[in-house]
Amino acid sequence: MGKEIIITDEEKLNYLVEEIKSILTESVFSARMTLLEAKHLVGKTIIDNSLYRKSKKGSGELVKEIAKRLGRSERDIYLCISFYKKYKDIASVIQILKGKKNDITWSAVRRLLEGKKEDCQHKWEEIICWQCKNCSQFRKSKPEQCCHIRNLMGFL
Repeated sequence: MGKEIIITDEEKLNYLVEEIKSILTESVFSARMTLLEAKHLVGKTIIDNSLYRKSKKGSGELVKEIAKRLGRSERDIYLCISFYKKYKDIASVIQILKGKKNDITWSAVRRLLEGKKEDCQHKWEEIICWQCKNCSQFRKSKPEQCCHIRNLMGFL
């Protein structure tokens, strides 16, 4: 007769919590991917449209009118267009953003499109950040805690 394995309530709770984390991670990832696919498709749809070609390939007036009618910002529309232009295959941007599933976001894509560092170790999840004007690094700390600011103020 084999030994009976006893699983404690604590172990059951740990398993339950891990299972829920997995469900939430997959659901959030799926939602984020759907948003990325939608933004990519918006860019493609605009670029492929004859109005875009007629309007000198994205002149301000067309984008302004699209944004106005959609209730979106012009910047958002331009970013969708840039997203499609730069990454024809959405998988290529996923490769660049490789990392944890939580790191693949529209914010991360926007940072890429705006030329911000791809390898930033900063976590962008609901944290107020600022960008150092001297070194362009993103910081969670207060401005006076940046190494460049401390140098200027004589702290180092």
